[in-house]
Amino acid sequence: MALFPQRSTRFYNDTEGYQTLQVENTLYKLDAGALARSSEYFKNMFQTPGPTNGVKKTSFDTTPITLIDSVLVSEFDIFVSLAYGRPPRADQWPKGSEANPVLLRLLELSRYFMSQPARELALHVIKTRSFYFPPAQLIHLSYEYQTKVLFATAFQQLASSSLRELKPADIQWMGYPVYVALARLKEAMQQHRSILAAEAPEIDPIRGHSSECENKAACARDWHAAWWNGRFERMEVGEMNPKCRLKMMGIVNGGEGNSHGFDLISGVTEQLMGGIVEVVEEQEVL
Repeated sequence: MALFPQRSTRFYNDTEGYQTLQVENTLYKLDAGALARSSEYFKNMFQTPGPTNGVKKTSFDTTPITLIDSVLVSEFDIFVSLAYGRPPRADQWPKGSEANPVLLRLLELSRYFMSQPARELALHVIKTRSFYFPPAQLIHLSYEYQTKVLFATAFQQLASSSLRELKPADIQWMGYPVYVALARLKEAMQQHRSILAAEAPEIDPIRGHSSECENKAACARDWHAAWWNGRFERMEVGEMNPKCRLKMMGIVNGGEGNSHGFDLISGVTEQLMGGIVEVVEEQEVL
């Protein structure tokens, strides 16, 4: 025996002209205008076709508008709170990775309800909690929902990790083209690191030496010799000025030699994001 529908304790406003909707076993009485402003789905539902563009007949508790069975009360509550301009606060989302299914579901509903505000909210919260999602999954979401807000950080995380750490599900999530681009990028970065390891950073003839350096040629020669022999950190002999050595060690420790590696990552990221066109999505069946 079916249970008699119960009115929502949060979103049932018995105001004349408001529309009654049923989700699972819960009745909502809502401002049709608020729903229509945040969703093309509800805008189409509450408007009649034709030049008058009039509002359809108001529904009642006995004849509510019933949403599809796959929408849950907890999910619809989030959507309604957003439509009413009261989205959940940061502390109202589930803790840690427990929020992941909720956020992914909100993304799905934003597509079904054709709601740009719901989409933007879900993507914003996912971005602020991106460390709870596998980077490969964020890549997948970027392409599935055609958004660039998640891609760059996720791809940079993948570029800094080992390919051996990737699971089959990760490769499936990111897709073959991204996986191939990632593998080629990591090979190029490894080649660059090998070059850096073999070749000492050049000392700028003018600004690279200390003002106390008396023999710049000998200083540069001993710097290269110390680098090649792995003695550059505690070199106490030779003709390299100690202050010149400190300046060059600052460059090494500051990672300036890795700028090309960063450029490689940025270049591949931009190339892959070129396949993402951010648009307002059309309705799709859940």
